Amino acid sequence: MNNNKIAFIICVLNESQFKACASYINDLEIPLGIEVDVISIRESNNIAQAYNNGLNQTDAKYKVYLHSNTYIISKSLIKDILDIFVNNNQVGLIGVVGAKRLPASGLWWNDVCKVGEVNILNNGTKEYYKLNNIIEKYEIVEAVDGLIMATQFDIKWKEEIFDGLYFYDISECMEFNKKGFQVVVPRQEKTWCIHDWGTEVDSELQNETEKYRKVFLKEYPIIENRNICTSEDLFDFNREEAMNILVQNRKILESYVYAMKNSLVLSDYESVSSNAYSFAAKASWDVYHPDFYQSPEIENMLLECANKLPAEDYVIKDRNSKKRKVLHVLSEGYSTGGHTRLAKNWIKGDADSIHSLVTTWQIESTPQWLLDEIKNSGGWIFSLETVSDKHVERAAKLRKLAYEWADIVVLHMHMMDPIPVIAFGIDDGPPVIYMNHGDHLFWLGASIADLVVDLRPSGQKLTLTRRSCNNSFILPIPLEAKKVFNRNEIRGKYKINENEIVILTIASNYKFRSINDYNYINIIKEIVSKVDNCRAYIIGPNDIGKWHEINVETGGKVRALGVVTEIEEFYQISDVYLDCFMMGSMTSLLDASKYGLSIIKFTNNYCPILTEFDEEFEVCSYNNINDIIQEINEIKNGNIETYEKYKSVNDAIEKNHILDTKEKIKNIYSRVDNHRVNRKLTISNGTEDYDLFWILLINRGYVY
Repeated sequence: MNNNKIAFIICVLNESQFKACASYINDLEIPLGIEVDVISIRESNNIAQAYNNGLNQTDAKYKVYLHSNTYIISKSLIKDILDIFVNNNQVGLIGVVGAKRLPASGLWWNDVCKVGEVNILNNGTKEYYKLNNIIEKYEIVEAVDGLIMATQFDIKWKEEIFDGLYFYDISECMEFNKKGFQVVVPRQEKTWCIHDWGTEVDSELQNETEKYRKVFLKEYPIIENRNICTSEDLFDFNREEAMNILVQNRKILESYVYAMKNSLVLSDYESVSSNAYSFAAKASWDVYHPDFYQSPEIENMLLECANKLPAEDYVIKDRNSKKRKVLHVLSEGYSTGGHTRLAKNWIKGDADSIHSLVTTWQIESTPQWLLDEIKNSGGWIFSLETVSDKHVERAAKLRKLAYEWADIVVLHMHMMDPIPVIAFGIDDGPPVIYMNHGDHLFWLGASIADLVVDLRPSGQKLTLTRRSCNNSFILPIPLEAKKVFNRNEIRGKYKINENEIVILTIASNYKFRSINDYNYINIIKEIVSKVDNCRAYIIGPNDIGKWHEINVETGGKVRALGVVTEIEEFYQISDVYLDCFMMGSMTSLLDASKYGLSIIKFTNNYCPILTEFDEEFEVCSYNNINDIIQEINEIKNGNIETYEKYKSVNDAIEKNHILDTKEKIKNIYSRVDNHRVNRKLTISNGTEDYDLFWILLINRGYVY
């Protein structure tokens, strides 16, 4: 195989068109050291067979398969193709138009999220065929149109099955997908091709398309089967609706990327940063998930801003200090914020270091208990709001503080904060640890993270597979030990008899939203109706509307208590913690385990990060209501095996989240050395159920 050769393999169906096609190929710019083959295959109405014949006639690593009526008008096409292939060996096939996710029909052009562009020559009239825009360097798709297809790996075309002019191309894409290679459509700065439809109409087009469409769906049944709804599936959802929402999300978000690029050309780095903030805010905290969790385009533009910060001679102080100096960076802190408490518990778990704090936005909302922990460790506190109102100037100050004081930087930043990315967007300086407290959301900072600290396995999986980060360590959320209490005494206070079983759920109201016919209210109603002597307390939602209705319908067995500030007693009186539906509540689940409750949670196989936390909880996970009811009855009846199961789970949670925290933090420190920027971020996924479920859920009203 010749790695420096590219072959153009042309299926010739019209001689005059072929002459034009070959002429355009001869005009292409050829990169230095690259050889070009042009292979024409004639007298074949079996395009897959023609392409297999061409494949066998060349030793070129890179191949471009095209129709004789495809004219390559972008002279830099060879360079553009090689730029993608050489920099990502996961990309197997490139096209110019295609479907992000094939609809159940198998017809790629019916996909509402289809992307790409091509010029069409129809009866001599040129038309610009523009589909949805592409934000990143390229878009991972499921299938592309066969007008032009470039490959860097050889997979035989299925000529025995697709022996005509249709669906050979979609089949080849599916074969690349099955092998684990990515099929992509690049963002074309200038349109690559003209597709000449000629002047004659193929009278058999419709019949032949339908014939091979049926063949295709039989060969690849997953295309139809993955869209079949089942009434027993608690988390089933409407994928077509989600795809339509995705299209609108992208249209809203892409304007910020274009604004960033224009600002970068003008060297307006402040505008680049502010637009990065706006994009990330909408992609994370608002309802516009883009179906990716980090953006190489945005990160690279912020890295360019980082390189433009004024150079300074940093004064490195006290590097020989006996105590490690850890700089914690927050955008801002809150008294009720989980990420703020994570910072506090990190500091409490690492008494051997000096800890200081910088806030990039403001410090007024930061709780005193965090400031006290900083001071008690011997550290200092600084807010960048005192420096300037400009992101770039704040980033310059943050870099200076870190370089001159810190041994290690720990980022507890908000998902949309560009200031740390600009501050640490160059090599050298103290290593940067990214605390992934928003692991289910898009965030900025993947390029500067020497180590991502994940809080759970499902978050780590996203880090490694969807954020292009290679270094991750799981630090289970540090918990404080529970207080000693007398359960019977507290249950007596609430007039709960000895034989009564109490179910507890704690979550903010937004986590109870649903996207199908199942919802938490109906589930808990069925549970209390089928479990004798049972009551349920739900902390978070107020006793109004549907919550009040279920209270009345169940005779007070289900009570929504609203927001409760002192919740410890509710853990102490309860027997079972039933996690929220459709989105779990990790902190409440862990606290319930700490107090010894039997844990029951739901299993979301489409978007696991919304329900999956510690691996120990896998034995407590259910995907149908009848199994949950049976389990609660086993708990109520004192089944010894059930008791031992939950005791084992709770003991493991106590060990991981309370007893081992100090050693885990030491382990984290040992995993980082010099700071290095990751300039090779990539998008590694197409549009999956993972994204579509989340897109639909947040569009139904969930706002973080």
